[in-house]
Amino acid sequence: MLRRRRDSSEEVQREARRLVDEYGDLTLRLAYTYLGSRQDSEDVSQDVLCKLLCRKEPFNGPEHERAWVIRCTSNACKDLLRSASRRRNVSLDQVAEVPDATAETDADDVPGEVTRAVMGLPPTYREVIYLHYYENMSLRQIAEAVGASEGAVAKRLSRARAELRERLEGKSDERHGSEVSGRDGSGRAHQGAEGQDGAGSCLCSPGYAS
Repeated sequence: MLRRRRDSSEEVQREARRLVDEYGDLTLRLAYTYLGSRQDSEDVSQDVLCKLLCRKEPFNGPEHERAWVIRCTSNACKDLLRSASRRRNVSLDQVAEVPDATAETDADDVPGEVTRAVMGLPPTYREVIYLHYYENMSLRQIAEAVGASEGAVAKRLSRARAELRERLEGKSDERHGSEVSGRDGSGRAHQGAEGQDGAGSCLCSPGYAS
């Protein structure tokens, strides 16, 4: 009896490690795209992993399990956002809290600008951008995971791209204006390391959050 209990305990520990390795980063990052707070994101991530570990009903396969994790995380974040305790603004400084989400960068760093622009989008747009570009999920997979139609997901992604483009082009125009105002005696503008097209080239990069 004692050996059976020990074997069962070891099996639970192995499964817990697998779930953390497989979904710990995913749940934390996805929660952060909604909440903008590392502490809240960690709480949601832990709750989702605990529910997953305690779930008795088997999944139809790895894709079904992954979709369940994403939907559970998304729903938990939406519930938290609806609660009265979430009636506060998130400062821009908090965007750098999540590990690797916004590495320390210079003010002119284009990937950092992309991340900040993404975090400025509505939560459902941030979600689809993250899942599509960072998790490399297809529109069908995202639709199944978040409980929406593929057409609705495609529309969210299209609108998110358009809004991101507007935000990043605005940043590019600001940099260009600064370069023009800084012309030296030779009449040449001092151009940043990224070039004028730098922001646009990063718009659809899968590694925007790295």
